[in-house]
Amino acid sequence: MMRFTICVTILMLLATPLFYWLTKHYYAEDLILVIDTIKYGRDIPPLDIERDIMHGIMIQFGMIICIIGISVILIMKNISVKLWTPFYYTLNVINKFRLEDKNIPELPENNVKEFTQLNKAVTILMKNSVMSYNIQKEFTENASHEMQTPLAIFQSKLDNLLQDEHLTKYQAETIQDLYNLTLRLTRLNKNLLLLAKIDNNQYNDMSDIDLISVLDRILPLLQSISEGIVIKKDFKLPSMMLRCNSSLLESMINNLIVNATTVQ
Repeated sequence: MMRFTICVTILMLLATPLFYWLTKHYYAEDLILVIDTIKYGRDIPPLDIERDIMHGIMIQFGMIICIIGISVILIMKNISVKLWTPFYYTLNVINKFRLEDKNIPELPENNVKEFTQLNKAVTILMKNSVMSYNIQKEFTENASHEMQTPLAIFQSKLDNLLQDEHLTKYQAETIQDLYNLTLRLTRLNKNLLLLAKIDNNQYNDMSDIDLISVLDRILPLLQSISEGIVIKKDFKLPSMMLRCNSSLLESMINNLIVNATTVQ
């Protein structure tokens, strides 16, 4: 109410010159003419003072209504901006929130009860989301490692069996098939762990990497698994810069080369 009163007062003061002009034009002009006529003994001219007064009153009344309306609009706009400021602050915090950061932003209390309840609900939701994210991440990593250990032991046992000189041809072929199967399971386990980490946004570290340099470093290492297939390099560009994660890039190149040599 105090703001409304101040706003109306300021607008009234700004409109004072207009009120003065209306008063002088519609009221004082006719009265001054009558006074001068009587003073100098002339005949009073025909005047419609009542009409001028009514016109002046209606104009002033309309001006007062406009001033009050403008005051209400300005006050409501100011109140609306201040009222919704906590909501937009909370919305901005939610937009910037990332699960992988594991930081729960603090949402302050404010004078609006509903916004305070909203902030508390959003805080609880973010805490539960971070907790679920951590549990899922830990479970995925533990499950992958728990699978990797028995696979490694099984593969080691098969290596020992393949070195046995008393194996028949059928037994050797069967063990070799099992050994190849463990290799596929091991690779599948690593790929699933990689996909889980990607889903959990654990590869957000980006940097500028030269693809040509990475290929020059990786291809000689992969030449040994090509089984007689010659890997030729024919780069038309001296360098090719990429904005990506180095681990994911190397994993992608390894998978592409391994799949290509396997198909061959």
